[in-house]
Formats: sequence, structure tokens, C-alpha cells
Amino acid sequence: TYGQMVIPVFYHVEPSFVRKQMGDFGEAWNVTARQKEDMFLLSKWRKALTQVADISGWDANNLR
Repeated sequence: TYGQMVIPVFYHVEPSFVRKQMGDFGEAWNVTARQKEDMFLLSKWRKALTQVADISGWDANNLR
């Protein structure tokens, strides 16, 4: 990790929707996935999204 800190900010999206690629985020994910032919890359992206959604972060919807 090279000593870097990651703090996810979920802006107008529920972290669980990112984690599971569902809801509006899932629809956008599917559009992007259809445009890509590299299944290995998509698999890496999906894993990264799941991992980042599992990190404690800020849900911008709760900061009002």
C-alpha cells in the first residue's frame, strides 16, 4: 500500500450498491462492463470496488 491512506467517500450512492454492483450504480457498472472486452480487468475492478466499499468511509448522504 506504500503507506497511503484510502478514505472512500460515497456520494449519492449507497456503499452496499458499490459493494454488490447493484441499483443505479449497478446499471452504470453494467454499461461500462459491456464496453470492455478484458474480463480479467473487469474482475480486478469488481474486486477493488468490493474492497473499497468494505473500508470505513464517509457516506455523503449522512453529512447534511
